Amino acid sequence: MTKKIKHTKKTTPALPSKTNCHTGQKLIFKTAEGIEVYGGGKNRQGGWHKMDPLPQLAMGPSETLGGWGVGSKTEVPEGWSCEQHLEVVTPPLMLSLDWPDFSIPNVNKYFWYAVIDDIREHGITRISTQCAGGHGRTGVQLAILAYLLGTKDERAAWPDAGVLTEWVREQHCVHAVEAKSQQQYIADVCDIPLGENKIHEPTLNYGGYGGWSDGKWSGKAKVGGAATAGYDDPLFGDSNYGRIIDQYGADFCPHCGDEPESMIEYGDLCGACGKDPQESTSTDTTSLKKEKVEIQHCPACDFDVIIDDECTHCGYDLKIGASKASEECFDCSRKSMDRDTFSGIRCVPCHTIEHAISMKTLKLEPKKGTFNVKCMECKKFVPSNLIASTMIGEGYVCFKCSAKPKKEVKV
Repeated sequence: MTKKIKHTKKTTPALPSKTNCHTGQKLIFKTAEGIEVYGGGKNRQGGWHKMDPLPQLAMGPSETLGGWGVGSKTEVPEGWSCEQHLEVVTPPLMLSLDWPDFSIPNVNKYFWYAVIDDIREHGITRISTQCAGGHGRTGVQLAILAYLLGTKDERAAWPDAGVLTEWVREQHCVHAVEAKSQQQYIADVCDIPLGENKIHEPTLNYGGYGGWSDGKWSGKAKVGGAATAGYDDPLFGDSNYGRIIDQYGADFCPHCGDEPESMIEYGDLCGACGKDPQESTSTDTTSLKKEKVEIQHCPACDFDVIIDDECTHCGYDLKIGASKASEECFDCSRKSMDRDTFSGIRCVPCHTIEHAISMKTLKLEPKKGTFNVKCMECKKFVPSNLIASTMIGEGYVCFKCSAKPKKEVKV
């Protein structure tokens, strides 16, 4: 049986869309010691490379830190005097974390205590925190750094992880800290109570994880055969709010309710009961058969978990591709569709020239009047709105190549 799921957005309680919630790499807070901490998302024109001057320390999930060139890419023969006139830029120190999206890093609290000691010992006063979208994992970093670098009075103002999470959202973005496991991790590292559950969204089991009661969207998602609270119910009225079961794994077991310290990776079994979290029982059958479903896919990477019009795998914003609006290029004044501009500032040709990239990377579609851009990783020409990052002097990287490989979903 094939079911088609219509993705319906949450309307109560209303939250600001992720579409324009934040861009760039901005100063989030400054400690009493004078340490500046910045935050942002790689896929939102953020990241350490956007800072001027560059930070002394850049930290975040490993897949979001690399791939950015700084300084001149010009190469000259060894010993030639012209080398002294090239721009030499030293990249920051990198703290690259093993950290899956919508989950927690593979390090314990003592790692963070040592990081704080290292920051002070090495005189670090300018820190960049980042992840893909600048929400969940960035929010966790900001919360931990604020608390551990904070004064006694500041810590007293954050009696639990719920209050601390709200403070981070006030300083940075309302979507910061996106999973229950992340709020729990903040509590564990900072050695404070968990506090009130501050996770906005209930788990939506896309891809057949638990199925749907009658194949129709009724506002209630099933986790382990039991429907969670619907969108019209109180936000935190159900214990499954904020829990994750997706293509990467699960942060809890729907069979026994166990919540392990690290995510149960896709294909692995629950350590407590030995069952597969991806297999959830149905209310009308005793079998654990998964049903194949047809769901909306990301046009950039073909991933099938879309929340608030944003792909949870590569960070692509579906609203950009759908936009019919036009923007005037800052340089040439040529009007282009919003999807054919970079950050709504420059058209594709002017952006390419500005960043010293060969015009051979562009291919005009005469009938549409739009440009396809060649990705330097996969060597394919893709619509310009599917480009995730610009490598100065080198080329472009599409969203699909910029995101880590996804795991196939078994059906």
